[in-house]
Amino acid sequence: MLADLLEQTQANVYSLIRAADEPQAVSRLEKQLARYELLDRIDWRRIIPVCGDLASERLGLSEDRYREIAANVDAIFHNGALVNFVQPYRALKAANVSGSVEVLRLPATERPKAIHYVSTLSVFAGHPASPQGFSETDEPLLGDALTGGYAQSKWVAETILRAASLRGFQVAVYRPATVAGDSRNGVWNTDDFVCRVFKGCIQMGLAPDADSRLDMAPVDFVSGAIVTLAQEPDVAGGIFHLNHPHPPTANALFDWFIAAGFPLRKVSARQWRAAIQASAETIADFALAPLLTVFAEEAVSDESMDQNAGYDCSATQCRLEARGMAYLPIDDNLLARYRDYFARSGWMNAGNIEKIVNGDGENGLCCRLPGRVRM
Repeated sequence: MLADLLEQTQANVYSLIRAADEPQAVSRLEKQLARYELLDRIDWRRIIPVCGDLASERLGLSEDRYREIAANVDAIFHNGALVNFVQPYRALKAANVSGSVEVLRLPATERPKAIHYVSTLSVFAGHPASPQGFSETDEPLLGDALTGGYAQSKWVAETILRAASLRGFQVAVYRPATVAGDSRNGVWNTDDFVCRVFKGCIQMGLAPDADSRLDMAPVDFVSGAIVTLAQEPDVAGGIFHLNHPHPPTANALFDWFIAAGFPLRKVSARQWRAAIQASAETIADFALAPLLTVFAEEAVSDESMDQNAGYDCSATQCRLEARGMAYLPIDDNLLARYRDYFARSGWMNAGNIEKIVNGDGENGLCCRLPGRVRM
């Protein structure tokens, strides 16, 4: 988003970074930009590093620094959160809820300013009334179906910000799907939930036989859409869904990996979950070890693996298409870029990746990782 703001606007950007001092802040930012191959898009003259902490009062800033920023900024892009699918709500509240309240104080200090809040489609739970899925105008409801501390903390934060919007604050809410890798160079946050699932499946040699939708969108699309919509004159009060209108299913995605040469065997969701629990004890550096509670028998039913709520993004799609933003297909070309990044980044041991010849005579990638689970 930082790169898109610098390219699509003329603004100087204050960037809140958890650091002890400005040199450390710049170093941390540079490291992250290099990791995601974004350094060539950055104009350092327009970046103002701000040492702070989203989970602290006044964002960890002194009173003078806080007021200085409040007096100078025109808009706030609140994309910060502690993303963890295992920790309970109380562990995430400080960063995700209290931090959002601190962000909300900025427009009430010195002068009004817009807030562009990045929420998540996970604020919805249960079953939508429409076969098209939950739409931008549907109200996310708090109930027993809303499980997991992360989704709960984002629901609370979004509810606070939408309430502020009704009271006159300039708030726009953006709900992304799972954020996938960059469609241009394939770069992905390989420590995120989806990549851990992919890698865990490859380590086990097993994949779930499930037809659940994988609602995801490339990071460059999500970021570009937010910055584009934020420049619309009537964006305040808007709610936008940033998911792909034609998402793949889990089966379709794993079928692609299998066709590309990855040694995966489809098993039932129950068998797959049992293998995850067993693999945590037999595979070194097992990618899914930190997520065992997410895939516990009582946490995931077979039905939930085959059925999940959809999300209607048609209203957002119309606005983006009017601005010339098209949804790229999630196809072989995109998945090949992801596969190539997984190889070159070292996410998969390059020494264990070799070319194979598929039955149709085309080259694919075969990944052989040590420690395959014995069933």
